[in-house]
This record gives sequence, C-alpha cells and structure tokens, in this order.
Amino acid sequence: ILERKHPDAVMLSAFYIKTKNILIDKIKTFFRDQFFSRRVKLPYNKSENLAYFYEHAVVENISYLDDAMHIDCVISKINKGRFAGLI
Repeated sequence: ILERKHPDAVMLSAFYIKTKNILIDKIKTFFRDQFFSRRVKLPYNKSENLAYFYEHAVVENISYLDDAMHIDCVISKINKGRFAGLI
C-alpha cells in the first residue's frame, strides 16, 4: 500500500529501538558526508551567479554587505566542481 501511495519514497524498517537508532545514525552520517557548508563572498559584479547557487545548492542565508553578498550555503560534494572559481 505504501509503495503505491508514495512511489518515490524509500522504505526502511527496523524492528527494535536499538536497530532503529543505528539505522537513523547511519542515514544521517551518509548524508552528512555527502554535503559541506560554506560561506561564499560573491561580489556584486558577479551577482548573475546568485541564481546558480539557488539552482545547485541550498542557500541558507544571504547577507548584503557593502563589499559583496555573503552566501551561507550547503553544497553537494558531487556539485563542488560546478562552483569552481566561486567557492
């Protein structure tokens, strides 16, 4: 029933609290290892690249300062190469 109702979901199960907690920790570790956080200073004359951050990263915060935009973001290690020259 769940597979029909949520076809894109990944189904996991653990019968015991101990194994459930181990499973949750392994999932958290896996995803934590796939991403990194970064603060990027993006000069205003390169502001056209801001859309790129929204498209290929998770933008958590932007500070508009006198010298540039300071972008706090989370980037997938797979996408790191896309940001060459920007991070």
